[in-house]
Amino acid sequence: MPKAQGRITIRRRPKDGTPGTPGADSVNYYIVLSPNSITIKADGSVICNANNITAKAYKNVGGVTSEANDGGMRLVYTKMDGTISDVAASGVSSAAAATYAAVSFEYRINNKVVASEALVINREGQPGMDAVTIVVSPENVEFNYSTSVPRRVVKIDVYIGNKKLKYNDEYLCSTLGEGMSKPITSGLTWGFGTDDSDGFYYYFRYVAGNDVNIDIPFTVTAGGKKYEKIICVHTVKDGTPGLQGLQGCIYRRSKFATGFMFRNDSELETAGLRYIDLVYLMSEQNSVLASKAKWFRCRETHHSSEDNAPQLTSEGTEPWLKYWEPLNEVEPIYTPLLLADDAIITLMQSNQILITNDDGVVTAGFSGSNSGKKIRIWAGSTTPDNAPFRVDVDGNLVATKADISGTINATSGKIAGFNISGSALTNGPDFSNDACIIFRNDTHKTFAGIGGNVLPATTGNRAVARFENEDSNNFWGLGRNIAMLLSAKNADINHAFLGTGNGNLDGWISGYHYSKYTINSSNTIYDGFLKISENNKWIVYATGSSSGITLPTLSQVRKALGIGTSTPFCIEFIVVADLNSQNSFNIYGRCKKEVTVNGAKQTPYFTGEYPTMTHWNNGRYDNLEMGAGDAVTFLLVYDPNKTGVLDTSYTLMYTARIINRQN
Repeated sequence: MPKAQGRITIRRRPKDGTPGTPGADSVNYYIVLSPNSITIKADGSVICNANNITAKAYKNVGGVTSEANDGGMRLVYTKMDGTISDVAASGVSSAAAATYAAVSFEYRINNKVVASEALVINREGQPGMDAVTIVVSPENVEFNYSTSVPRRVVKIDVYIGNKKLKYNDEYLCSTLGEGMSKPITSGLTWGFGTDDSDGFYYYFRYVAGNDVNIDIPFTVTAGGKKYEKIICVHTVKDGTPGLQGLQGCIYRRSKFATGFMFRNDSELETAGLRYIDLVYLMSEQNSVLASKAKWFRCRETHHSSEDNAPQLTSEGTEPWLKYWEPLNEVEPIYTPLLLADDAIITLMQSNQILITNDDGVVTAGFSGSNSGKKIRIWAGSTTPDNAPFRVDVDGNLVATKADISGTINATSGKIAGFNISGSALTNGPDFSNDACIIFRNDTHKTFAGIGGNVLPATTGNRAVARFENEDSNNFWGLGRNIAMLLSAKNADINHAFLGTGNGNLDGWISGYHYSKYTINSSNTIYDGFLKISENNKWIVYATGSSSGITLPTLSQVRKALGIGTSTPFCIEFIVVADLNSQNSFNIYGRCKKEVTVNGAKQTPYFTGEYPTMTHWNNGRYDNLEMGAGDAVTFLLVYDPNKTGVLDTSYTLMYTARIINRQN
């Protein structure tokens, strides 16, 4: 066993030292603000839970908290100009704090900051400005080089937000002067004008035969700013007619033989006759069956010989394949007379084929004769011209009886009193009959019809549409009869029906839809938000104070009704202040109320677009105050022939007449 040497050292553990003195408790300071935030609205008003903001300092020693009294509280505030002030204070009024950019409190001991707390100041921003949108229609003007055009109009519409501006009053375009026209380039002049809706347009006059390719700049001034726009004008020329295409090749059919020239002229570009030859070989030498014939098409023009003759079989590599393309197996038969009890004929050519009954009487046939009515197919008669079923050379079909299943596609012709015209079914071309379409179920007393007249003479009336659903036995178990269901939705303006004339109903009619709107901001007039195109019954709730909303403008009503600028109208418009509305609000018609836009005072509501609001005493209101639960019904009346004014300057063509008010 091998020997080993080493050394082991044994030490005694040292004794513990004497315990030290316990450490002092931690000391923490903090400040509590009451309240700890204020809100400054966009109009400068201050929202705070108290008139004064107080600051108290607290001291925490070893987990025990008490109000601190070993130092002093300082108010540190930053003014709007950036200067900072530092004063001894334990509070500040909320009104004063609202005038500072920043406010904080510091608790100091021997000029040393041991705690600080900032006041939270929330400032609402000012409402943003609506964008200016300029619509040029069209931006690209195209003229045909060969055609003079006396007038091509390009409309310029300008909007701020959703409001369409009026030319001269609210926007301007760079122009040439009233009644003038200016040459832009050879063959092109331009001018301008305004339309009935106070819109602006340019017009262009083009003289044929002039090349034009020009970008025309113009400037729109709106809202105190200038906007550069361009109209692109150019001409296009008609292309030259293409070359006359070649006449198609004529197919010649024959049995193959050597010593002849067989042709394929498909590659020739000559104006004369061109041919493609088809030949056949019989797979059984003595057979006359068409199914035993094998056909070949000539690939290229050549003189036939034994070396290039087509063969009945092929491996795909034979030299003759250069000249002949194998086709399907078809066989012609040449004979002056064919008598057969049974025949399967793939292709037949003849001037006339007659079909007889068992007694040998002709009952149908096919003919290529040009005599008489040139009937090509007929049935039901011994002679073609008076057969009850016949088709003439032009494909016109006459049939006294028809039972057709499947699809019928017709783009012209007649059905009863109707003419088929493309994708339409009309009673034209003279439109002088009472053709109609009627669907009825007498068992359940339903009737649906449209046409020139769908009423019987016994009624003493005429109607072009009639829909009835008078089922009295509740056969379907629905408990409801509907004669007509109309729907129009998903567009900016939706009309379930439009019409002219009176409406009489032995029953009641009502529209149950209404709309709601909330006025959120204070000191704001909401213009164009009670949309007549959406509804004429509005419930308005106001959270913002000192605000208002305008009645529909003349243009908005016309657009909603789909009428022109000279059409009179009289419609109801109802506004209800919602129950428990937080604040009252005003309804504005035409008035001289001033608003500030970009630092300038304007009276945007004193135009003929806004209705003069009138009351029962032949007077007018600028506005109508609406408190919670109030309701008012207006008659919006437009009379283009109405003259006179109220209060010296309020015209009466477009008025909002108060016919009922509950307050």
